[in-house]
Amino acid sequence: MATIPIVPDENILDPETNDLTENWRDFFVLLTQALRQCVGNEGFQISAQNSGDISLIEPKALTGTLIFDTSAVNGGTMDDPNGQLLVRLADGTFRPITNS
Repeated sequence: MATIPIVPDENILDPETNDLTENWRDFFVLLTQALRQCVGNEGFQISAQNSGDISLIEPKALTGTLIFDTSAVNGGTMDDPNGQLLVRLADGTFRPITNS
């Protein structure tokens, strides 16, 4: 999983050269690398996992992590589940993202 870099706490431009500071240059390089790992040509690449694997991932996942639960029925059947998009909340649990 990609780590989003911390935003530098300094001016973005060097006052003498009017170029990005080294810290800001590094920030944008790391941010671009992280986004390339998370975003494809079709948008965000969300990990698809079954419910059993999600329970293993849950304690280690960061707040805001998106996972697609492939085993959630969600309008389908037990034999042919539709799946459910989940987000990890600050309380450490994954909750469904619903349309209502």
